[in-house]
Parts: sequence; structure tokens; C-alpha cells
Amino acid sequence: MLELQGVNKRFGGLEVLVDLDLLVREGEITSVIGPNGAGKTTLFNVISGRFPPDSGRVVFQSRDITGRKPHRITMAGLARSFQVTNIFGRLTVLENLDLASQTRDRKRSSLLARAADRREVRGRSQAILERIGLTGRGDLPAGVLSHGDQRHLEIGMTLATQPRLLLLDEPTSGMSPAESASAIDLIRDLRSEVTILLIEHNMRLVMNLSDRIVVLDSGRKIAEGPPEQIARDPGVRRVYLGDA
Repeated sequence: MLELQGVNKRFGGLEVLVDLDLLVREGEITSVIGPNGAGKTTLFNVISGRFPPDSGRVVFQSRDITGRKPHRITMAGLARSFQVTNIFGRLTVLENLDLASQTRDRKRSSLLARAADRREVRGRSQAILERIGLTGRGDLPAGVLSHGDQRHLEIGMTLATQPRLLLLDEPTSGMSPAESASAIDLIRDLRSEVTILLIEHNMRLVMNLSDRIVVLDSGRKIAEGPPEQIARDPGVRRVYLGDA
């Protein structure tokens, strides 16, 4: 589904990603872990087109998307969430979903869209509303939702773009244990329809959900494998899981 080949990214004299190879297989959940400064969010920014790599290639579904603009990458079927919740607080929940859905529609202007097109968009939004557990809250301003529900809404907005690959950047950040459990259930449910690349500090989530885990250290990949293998790796346990 996604392949990075020898990707490098630096900011000034700081090497953030170094000769990084990464493979995401269709239908799997792949998690990327590492301490702050390991390069995880920069990795997502390079994949999603926010930053071009200095060298190397990003290949999505056998198509080279290296350096493409973010909106073109979204149109190709790749969507992402952010560490900081990225919603429109003054719009209703449904209006947030409608806007996200329209990013996949070449007739995005509401002045030009036919009534039938608008009904189709709203129908998709209603279906996603139910999928993310926000049924009955569609007419509420998004800004009044709890933090956990806002994170669910952001995931819903990514789903509204009809992605083949979903990049989730710390989806349980700032959540209570109950909210985190709900998010885990949602992500587990989504794996049946979309491939997921995940950045997450919640190690219980990572170990329970991931098919494969990639470990970064200072922009370099130091380990890769299934959760059981990563959990046994002495270097990973020492540096990332806190063991002596």
C-alpha cells in the first residue's frame, strides 16, 4: 500500500529522517513508536505532502507521490489526523463531516453543487456520524463536544475523504482511560475497511492493535516486527519501554 525508499529530511543542520525505508501492507495496522524527537510526526508530514523529503521516494499504491501537494495526496486516497485536534469548532458536527466529504468531490463549490449532490454528501456524513459513535449529536457545534468526541469527529472527517490509507497521529492523546478504550474499539473496527499507519505513545494500544511495529530513534529505524518481537527486543525495551 505504502513504501518509503531511502527517505531523508533535515531542517538546517538537524537530520530528522535518515535513510528511512518503510513498508505498510494493505489491510494491516502498522504503528510507529519512538521518543519525542524521533521523527515520527515529520514522517507523517513527509508522507502526507506537508514537507517534501530532501531525498528518497514515497510510493502509494504503486504511484510515486513524492513532494505532491497535500490536497492531491488526499485525492489519491490518503488521509491523516493530527496530534492537535483539527476541527471547525463553530460549525456543527455534521457540517464538519460535510466539508471533509466535499474534499473528494470535484464539484466542491456549494453554489454549483446540485441538490442531489448535497443530499449524497449529507447521507455519507450521517453514516459516518453513526460509525464514530456520535449519533444524535450532528446538530451540535463541534466545539462543545468532549475532547474524546472531538478526536472521534476528526477521525470521522478523515473517513469522509474515503481514504485507502489512514494516518493517525496519537489518536488517544489527552484522553481519559474510558475515552482511550472507546478510541481503541473504533480503530479496531476501522481496520476491516482501511489500512492504518499509527503514531501512538499508548503502548497498550500499540501492542494490542498492531500487526507490525516500527521503532525510530533520532530519525533512524532501529527495529521492526510484530508486537511480540518488539516487546522482546532488549534495545527497544531499554530505550522505549523503560527497562534497565
